[in-house]
Amino acid sequence: MPRNTAGLKRGGPGRPKGVPNKANREMKVWASELFKSPEWQDSARTRIIEGKAPHLEAHCLQVLMPKTDKTQISAAASLAELLGVTKSA
Repeated sequence: MPRNTAGLKRGGPGRPKGVPNKANREMKVWASELFKSPEWQDSARTRIIEGKAPHLEAHCLQVLMPKTDKTQISAAASLAELLGVTKSA
């Protein structure tokens, strides 16, 4: 005869709410130390300038530049047209 498992939770109590995952915490410390190191920063700078790190370059731009949507882009284009600003080649 099968056991009556109605009302039982699967697994155990697990990690209590609000306690950060230990592995994530250790990884964040390691990554923070890596990204702050002058060697990594020099390497990243060199790779971006040489065009060998397109994803890193795109991520840096995404973090630094404000997000735009189609409305903002078309509004900027319209404003440029109103001011008589033309694109320089």
